[in-house]
Amino acid sequence: MGYEPKPKTYRLKFEDHDGLEVVCTSLTIGEFLDAAKLADGAGEGSSDAVTGLLATFAEHLAEWNVTRKGRPVKPDLAGVKTQHLDFVLEIITAWMGAIASVDNPLPRNLNGGGTSDQEQPLHLAAFSKNLGS
Repeated sequence: MGYEPKPKTYRLKFEDHDGLEVVCTSLTIGEFLDAAKLADGAGEGSSDAVTGLLATFAEHLAEWNVTRKGRPVKPDLAGVKTQHLDFVLEIITAWMGAIASVDNPLPRNLNGGGTSDQEQPLHLAAFSKNLGS
């Protein structure tokens, strides 16, 4: 019998948006790498990349307490599209950052190898910087 891991759920918190609650599910490694490429393209102004990134986010958006004109906004692509782009990109950046972070350090007996010469940095920071422009 095999073991199938369950997707992790991320409850995102925001200092700048008091009361905002966002819950997203995790991405597979392939989905994460694809989303990181889309984020890079979105940061460079590609509308196709923005569209793809929004669709990926909406697919993994489990719930949120966002309202528009006093009514709840559905946690789907149609609902995401009713929001301001800078607001949604801020949520996406936090979500991807949460996925990319390591929750717990590896046990000492598993973490003796040092760093790899082949480590590749994620370019989410560059994408994040473009949110303000």
